Amino acid sequence: MGRERPVRRRPVAARPSSRWGGYLDEVDRFDAAFFGISPREATDMDPQQRLALELAWEALENAGVVPGALHEHPVGVFMGAFGSDYATLAQREGIEEIGHHAVTGQSCGLIANRISYTLGLRGPSFTVDSAQSSALVAVHLAALSIRTGECEVDVLINNAGVGGPAGPLWEVDEDHW
Repeated sequence: MGRERPVRRRPVAARPSSRWGGYLDEVDRFDAAFFGISPREATDMDPQQRLALELAWEALENAGVVPGALHEHPVGVFMGAFGSDYATLAQREGIEEIGHHAVTGQSCGLIANRISYTLGLRGPSFTVDSAQSSALVAVHLAALSIRTGECEVDVLINNAGVGGPAGPLWEVDEDHW
């Protein structure tokens, strides 16, 4: 769920349309060593990549699957992603040195690939950016990979959400038409 932009993240002349979003209070909290990632690489990683790794691991555990047991198996990773401002925030916060991991760490297009690589998965790995339909397209691709026998298991994650001047915008449902 979205919330109002924290005061320290507001531009000097904030417009009403920019007041809402998805914000993390402790953006630097990530157990990089658990995933075999160096502290420097973790600093260069967009929080979406860090969260996606944690969520993928947790989802597999919650499904009764030991993530390490999937190493080298045909497991697909499908991520719905829509936008990121971490690189802009890092620049504004004064991070002067851009590490060589910044290109891969700050690309939304590589979130699914980060999960596949870190967990040693060998199925298709896509980050879908089709705006508000990103999650739906990711689910469709994952279902196809199972139906066609390309994968035994799929991991699906979504970060795509949209906000407006009054707060989060909702999908069409009985309360939001």
